[in-house]
Amino acid sequence: VLIFGFGSWGTIDAGHRGVVLSWGAVTGEVKGEGFYTKTPWIETVKEMNCQIQKEQVQTDCASKDLQTIRAVVALNLSLVPTNCATVYQKVWVSYLDTLVAPAMQEGIKAVTARYTAEELVSKRELVREDISKLLAEKLNPIGIRIEALNIVNLDFSQSFNQAIETKVTAEQNA
Repeated sequence: VLIFGFGSWGTIDAGHRGVVLSWGAVTGEVKGEGFYTKTPWIETVKEMNCQIQKEQVQTDCASKDLQTIRAVVALNLSLVPTNCATVYQKVWVSYLDTLVAPAMQEGIKAVTARYTAEELVSKRELVREDISKLLAEKLNPIGIRIEALNIVNLDFSQSFNQAIETKVTAEQNA
C-alpha cells in the first residue's frame, strides 16, 4: 500500500511542464507546475523546461558582396507549454541541438547573404529583425517561441578590416 501510495503522485518544478507517458507512449496530456497524481507503474511523467533558455551559435557566412563573416548570435527562446507533448514525442528534450541550432545556422547565413558587409554594420537592427522573423517562421509552428535575438558579434576577414582602415585613413587625410 505504501509503495502504491508513494508511486501515485509527484511534483513539477516551477517553469516546467510534465508530459504524461502511458506504458512509454505519449498520451498528449501535459501536467502543470506543482502537485500531480498518476497511475503507478503505468504512467510516468517527464519534465520539460518551459523557461526562457539561451542558445548561442557561431557560424561562418558570406555577405552579398562575398565578404567572409564570422557571426555570433544569441537566441532567447522558450517552449510553448501546450506543445510540450508534441515536442517531446517528435524531438525529445534535445530540441536545442536538433532543431534550434541548425535553424539558427541556416537563418543567419540566409539573411547575411542579403546584405553587403557595410550594410551588415550600418543596418544591424534590420539584420537582427530579419533573422528573428525567419527563425520565428521556422520554430513557432513546432511550439518553440522566440523571445529575443541578439547579434553578439560580426567579425569580418582581416583583408576587409584592413580595407576599411585604409579607406577611413584616406578620408581623414583628404
